[in-house]
Amino acid sequence: AEARLVPAERARAARLRFARDRDRFVRARAAMRTLLGGYLGLAPCDVPLATGVHGKPFVESAGAPRFNLSHAGGRAVLAIGRCGRIGVDLESCEGREGLRELAASCLTPEESRALATLGEGAWERAFLTAWTRKEAVLKAAAAGLLEDPSRLAVGVGDARVRVVREDGEFAVESV
Repeated sequence: AEARLVPAERARAARLRFARDRDRFVRARAAMRTLLGGYLGLAPCDVPLATGVHGKPFVESAGAPRFNLSHAGGRAVLAIGRCGRIGVDLESCEGREGLRELAASCLTPEESRALATLGEGAWERAFLTAWTRKEAVLKAAAAGLLEDPSRLAVGVGDARVRVVREDGEFAVESV
């Protein structure tokens, strides 16, 4: 898998402290390069990746697909498409500490009220759904967490929602 990476990515992997994290990074990045290379007809290490202003990677090639990668624990998800902006997020439900504090800082008042009616297990799942929606929209908008997530309303109920922002409209689906 490491052979599919460029030298800068191999160096980044080498800087990761734990072997488990290095392996996950290499596997996710190699898979991403392989799939993007398939779209472009290029070898994985020849995919011309660049980084945007806020750190979001993109393919520097006319007509290239848009993509977004997220990983949590031993899992990764990659979304690739030809039109529109793409953002994806993945969170692990295991061993999560401090979710209540995070919720207090990132939910809208309406989202907080909706979550307050739920029991503990349902609350955690609904919060993580809202959190991943927020991250996915902010990643699609190329803002990342530089933007205050408490200003972004994504709801906590329906599996599909539409989020309208100044910079566009986003369809969000939770799975």
